Amino acid sequence: GVRSGVGWQTGRTGSSGFTPSMLCSLAIASAAVVETPAPRDVSADALDLEAFECVQADSLECAVAAFSELVRRDPGDAFAHMWLGHIAVRQGDLARAEHAFERAVETVEARMERSDPAEQFAAKAKKAQISLSLRRVRERRAIGSGGRGGRGGGGG
Repeated sequence: GVRSGVGWQTGRTGSSGFTPSMLCSLAIASAAVVETPAPRDVSADALDLEAFECVQADSLECAVAAFSELVRRDPGDAFAHMWLGHIAVRQGDLARAEHAFERAVETVEARMERSDPAEQFAAKAKKAQISLSLRRVRERRAIGSGGRGGRGGGGG
């Protein structure tokens, strides 16, 4: 479904029945296939929930696998791109973070309901937030991180 600016993370109910470790196992198994892996038989909402459960469990590889699958299914998923950027910063991969934040900035407004003034405001606020994350990553890269330096939290 379409996620709005304010409540898109918190509107989740129930559980998909997959644990973060099960999702990681699925990601590892599909990564072992050299050809394009078959689409996972999991709904986008369930995959979305699993991605956030992986983030909460601090299982970054699992979260990357889930968010990457969401982006594979929908290249315009600004929020999955945004989260991939935040995770890349935590992993110290600033080049990958920059790319993910660029894609998030490019696509975030297309996801928001334009007829609702509150949604318009939320879209502008989210775009500004992601743009700030992008600027911070670019600044860190410019001061000598060389694209893979500067491990540390935050960044977003």
